[in-house]
Amino acid sequence: MAIVAQMLRWYSTEYLVTTGEIYRKSGIVSDRFLLYPLNFTSLDVDEIVNIQTNQGHLGRFFEYGNVLISASDNAILFFEYIQDPIEFKGFARSNGGSTETEKAKSTES
Repeated sequence: MAIVAQMLRWYSTEYLVTTGEIYRKSGIVSDRFLLYPLNFTSLDVDEIVNIQTNQGHLGRFFEYGNVLISASDNAILFFEYIQDPIEFKGFARSNGGSTETEKAKSTES
């Protein structure tokens, strides 16, 4: 039963990354009842202060992993089992998001 729940959660999660915002939507809604609670989260890329990636050995081999994004307003956006998290991290940084260290370096210059 736990495997079915995990597969349902994975299957019902969508991510959208634009040059201005990052969105995460999860849940399944049917006409009659709520199968899995609908959750929608968005984050402005200019508010990103930290991006962390996590990949295990199998994740590195199959090029998937997790990404945790922290924003300046203490919002957290968690992406599970996405393809190529390192590329995603680079894309998010190039579109406005950067780490605290990079922001500190840019203000010192």
